[in-house]
Amino acid sequence: MKNGKGKNLSFDHHKKAPYENLFCNIDVGEGSQIWRCGGGRDLGKHRGTFWCIRSEKEIKWPNSNFGPGSVNVVGVKTSSKSVKDLSGKWLENIPPDELYPKDLHAAQLQLRLRKSSKLRSR
Repeated sequence: MKNGKGKNLSFDHHKKAPYENLFCNIDVGEGSQIWRCGGGRDLGKHRGTFWCIRSEKEIKWPNSNFGPGSVNVVGVKTSSKSVKDLSGKWLENIPPDELYPKDLHAAQLQLRLRKSSKLRSR
């Protein structure tokens, strides 16, 4: 999911849904429900990368119900210190308005297509 916005979005999805997704360049609005989970007994752990997520409120690290410690959060409004654990929690305290590129998916795709084009032209 990318380039979206809402009044007070939640990134809630459940264990039967895809995981290890990229969420980028999203304005979640208020930001008080970003990590809300409504899965009940069938709750699964969400895993993914959250990149350039704008909000009115400060974003804290997701609680243990949301996901495993290997969630990646880069470019959110937070006062938390950066943590860069290669096998676990990854939080980069970069204000979303200062993060580049805003759309990580588009930047990765462009790089891959450029590399592919160079290989074909050989």
